[in-house]
Order: sequence, then structure tokens, then C-alpha cells
Amino acid sequence: MSTVLTVPGPGGTEPDAEVVPAPRRRRLLPRHFGARIALGFLIVGVLAAIFAPAVAPFDPNEQVLLNRLAAPSLFGGEGGHLLGTDELGRDLLSRAIYGGRVSFTVGFVAATFAGLLGTVLGVVAGYYRGIVESVIMRTVDILTAFPFLIVALAVVAVFGAKLSVLIIVLVLWEWVPFTRLAHAKTLNVVSTDYFRAAVAIGRRGVGILARHVLPNIAGPLIVVWTFVVARSIVIESSLSFLGLGVPPPTATWGGMLSASRGYLDTAWWIPLVPGVAITLVVLSVNVVGDWLSERWDPHGRR
Repeated sequence: MSTVLTVPGPGGTEPDAEVVPAPRRRRLLPRHFGARIALGFLIVGVLAAIFAPAVAPFDPNEQVLLNRLAAPSLFGGEGGHLLGTDELGRDLLSRAIYGGRVSFTVGFVAATFAGLLGTVLGVVAGYYRGIVESVIMRTVDILTAFPFLIVALAVVAVFGAKLSVLIIVLVLWEWVPFTRLAHAKTLNVVSTDYFRAAVAIGRRGVGILARHVLPNIAGPLIVVWTFVVARSIVIESSLSFLGLGVPPPTATWGGMLSASRGYLDTAWWIPLVPGVAITLVVLSVNVVGDWLSERWDPHGRR
């Protein structure tokens, strides 16, 4: 909401003009220092995962038993491994970088496809109403009633533990929050005067949805997308920890945590590396999501 400034005329009598300041532009980068750090960390992490063969100092699956359980050279250990090695002599830094490939792929791909599917279904339900709305929203209610872990166990038992299977399971599950939000926001948009005016001049179907609905609901959906990314990374790590994720020898953060359970008191760095990686990535995604929430809030700070 802009503020109108009245400029008095000569002698302080009638106003000559009204000066309306230009609306503030949305900042591309966050003001908050913590959000900048989180965004920078995510960019570095994604780039490191993409260019893992060039960034990782060692082959993540190379086993050097003579260097097994080597302490991190960062803390005075020997062997030249910055974050140490695991029980098979594999470099933990390299495995953490390659593990980021799996986590970021699952997080971003699953959240993106779930967002597209959920948004389309939510907008269709909110716009067409009637039987279409009832079928879509009752399906959402049914899926919400089932615990995800049991469904994941059943699917993995039938189709096997594969990256593609894990992504499909997450997509078919994570579209629910997007559908709920898109449905509610679409109902708000179709009740506005400018939408009724667009209908009055003959706009219908996909055109009116793409031009008058989607741009007005995109902000909250992007915010939800960031939180779904974080949740997908946590779910992937949890399933890998239970042995239901990407099978070995592919490096995953959850798999690294699972293999390190027997070395908590003798080689603390083995569980520390993947644990810190999961924590920092999820925390950074949530911080960026909070910043986006404030940025897209019409009553919040820009």
C-alpha cells in the first residue's frame, strides 16, 4: 500500500499536486545476514554435488584398508584425509560430496514434480468445482490418512530400492500440500472483482488460469516448495538409514549414518560428517524458505 504525499500550494492554501512515491521493488537477495549465508551455502553445496568428480579429492568408493578409521587431518590426523576415513578406508569428504548428489537430486526433483502435479490439481479443483473438486480433495484426504513410511516400505518391497522408485514415491506423496494450498488460493482468486471482470470479457479455461490465477498464487507455492525440498531430503536420508534408499556402494548421507552406528565411541568423525551435512542443508533450506515467506507476504518486510 503506497502513501500519498500532498504538496501544499503557494501560501499554504490549496494543494497543487499529489506525489505518489514509486512502489518498492522486491529485493533479489535477502537483507538478513543468516539468509544470505544459507543461500550461499546451498549454492556451494549444489555446485559441489554437480561437479563432484572435479571437486572430490578421492574416489568415494575406493577402499584403502591401511587407512581405515583415519582421524581427520583438519584436527591433526594423519593420512591426508581432511575429514577422515570410514571403517573401509574411504574418504569421508568425497563420500559426503557424492552423497549430496543423491540428496539434492531427490529433494529438488521430487519437490518440483510434486509441486507441478499438486498445483495443477489444486487449481483445477478450485476453478471447476463440482465433482472434479470433490474427487481431487477426497483423494487428498485419503492420502493424508496413510502413514508415509508404511507406504514406502510396501513400494520398495515390490519394486526394489532404487533412486527412481524413491523419487516417484515422494512425488506421489508430496503433491498433497501443494494441492491444498493451490485449491485454497484459487478459491480466493476466483472470488475477486478482477477475476469476475476477466470472465465478463470472455476469458475462459487454461488462458484465464495461466494469466489471472497462477501468477497470484505462485508466491506461497514457491515457499511450500522450499520446505518440501527439505522434507524430501530428510525422508531420503531416513529411508537410506533404514536400508530402503539407494543401495550401496552409492554414497548417501543416510547410508553413511547407518554404517557408522558401531563407531560412535571410537571414530566420532564418521557419523559427524553426514549428520552435519544433513543438518546444515535442511537448516539452510528452511532459512531460505522463511526469507521467501517474508518476501512474498504482502504485509511483511521486503
